[in-house]
Amino acid sequence: MTKHVYFLVFCMLTTTFASAQSFWTRKAENTMQLRSSESRTIIPNVYLTYHMDMEAMKRYLTQAPKEEQLSRLHDGLVMDIPMPDGSVERFAVVESPVMEAGLAAKYPSIKSYKGVSLQNKSNWMRFATSNTGFHAAIFTLEGEKYIDPYSSEHKEDYIVYNV
Repeated sequence: MTKHVYFLVFCMLTTTFASAQSFWTRKAENTMQLRSSESRTIIPNVYLTYHMDMEAMKRYLTQAPKEEQLSRLHDGLVMDIPMPDGSVERFAVVESPVMEAGLAAKYPSIKSYKGVSLQNKSNWMRFATSNTGFHAAIFTLEGEKYIDPYSSEHKEDYIVYNV
């Protein structure tokens, strides 16, 4: 009986971790070309550049449970997030609206989320998706980390950096 319980727990954990989604691919900055209409407002001294499949991520995030539906944030939708040191951290993500319902109805393309790390319980994040792209703030004991669009027009190219 005990063997069956251990096997069941193992299968559940394997399924949970295997189902994480990563929409990020490292991208060399020298392959990113700015168009004449573009501007870069965020240019940290040190950062990594990534390509992100924004449409696939938005589709995946439609499955994220609402924060108030869960008793534990760790039960959220599992997603991989790139970190400024080149590693990837796995987060459980829930939709966490910050706008009043009427305003949210007026701007349905703006969605906000909360995530907690499944690897380091002290790390958590807030992020939003909108017509301007993906914007994230990641809070760790070592300091804040951010993910922002590479430029005003690059909605699928991103910088990941420390503050």
